[in-house]
Amino acid sequence: MRTRSRPFFFLRQACLAAFMLLGLPVLGSAQPAATGAIAGRVQNVVTGRYLHNARVSVQKSDIVVLTDEAGFYQITRAPAGSAALEVFYTGLDPQVIPLQVAAGQTVTQDIGLTNLALFGAKDAAVRLDPFLVAATKETDSAAIAINDQRFAPNLKNVVSTDSHGEVMGGNIGEFLKYVPGIDTGGGGFEPGAISVRGFSASMTLVTSDGAPMANSGGDRTFTLEQISINNISRVEV
Repeated sequence: MRTRSRPFFFLRQACLAAFMLLGLPVLGSAQPAATGAIAGRVQNVVTGRYLHNARVSVQKSDIVVLTDEAGFYQITRAPAGSAALEVFYTGLDPQVIPLQVAAGQTVTQDIGLTNLALFGAKDAAVRLDPFLVAATKETDSAAIAINDQRFAPNLKNVVSTDSHGEVMGGNIGEFLKYVPGIDTGGGGFEPGAISVRGFSASMTLVTSDGAPMANSGGDRTFTLEQISINNISRVEV
């Protein structure tokens, strides 16, 4: 009887000791790292345009943000210490920018992008003939359209108006008819209304810089004669 009860007694003591050890706090466990913030604007240094949807990421982390319409970006939980920002925009050279992030502080880092193959160094004089100026403008517009479509949060078709040249009469419908899924029928001699994927034109919402376009008629149908293509830089569907 005693020879059997002893191992059981020792086993019970060992289990109790293990349970007490598990309940103790682990010394030297990892504490959450201190963080700071990084903010600034991303600009095309050749054209002076602030870039929308430029991708800004922190290397060796999963932190990725996109710039807004004014080129602003903000990273709110960047690890404190040495960091490197990687900036990407379609058609321009990517940049990697090292910086120091202080805990609880905001670092302001503005970023200028260019394309050395097309424009040379940032401070160098650029000599272009008149034909190259037109080609550069079209290339820049196409890059903006491709970048907006690439980083769109949903399915979107983005087309630059410069890619089709001059439009007779200034009717934007002459340009929209080349966009997939768009019908611009309803007019007499010119495109009249916008119909998306077979829906009635009265169900189509038309906005300019985020603001709904008003209709001068009595119904909800937006007519294309109310806006000129000369006031439009790109179309998003």
